[in-house]
Amino acid sequence: MQQIQQLWVVWACLVVSLFIYGAMPLMLQPPQAPPPPPQASFIGALAFVGLMTAVATILLRRFAIVQPVRSGNMDITTTAGAARFFTISLLTWVLSESIGIYGLVSFFLYRVAALLYPFLAVAFLLMIFHAPRTGSLRADPSSADLARPDIKIG
Repeated sequence: MQQIQQLWVVWACLVVSLFIYGAMPLMLQPPQAPPPPPQASFIGALAFVGLMTAVATILLRRFAIVQPVRSGNMDITTTAGAARFFTISLLTWVLSESIGIYGLVSFFLYRVAALLYPFLAVAFLLMIFHAPRTGSLRADPSSADLARPDIKIG
């Protein structure tokens, strides 16, 4: 239980950092020299890498956490299962956070806030999707589980 609380703290810190990135356009002084105009090829490449990163986080969570737990191959209540859940969750959050950093890089290069916020929105939505909820991580009941005397059927 304490490890789940630690996960929520780490997750919340990463979410707060996305809001700090979003405040950067408001906190920085305008540049002395005009920045170069945004290059569509560079922004397109960042968007493509961001999209691939988003898909990777979803697939990573699905195949490294959700499927093993639901199939009974991983139990997050054990020490090893909790450690794996912590590690994979942290990896998905860091990858999700990196999408916001792509937007931050594009903002610093071109000083156009409109380039920052779409990346931050995707990163924020992924962080909400990957929040450390364990309610949906339950193994499907087997016939042995249903045969326990404390389970009533019907």
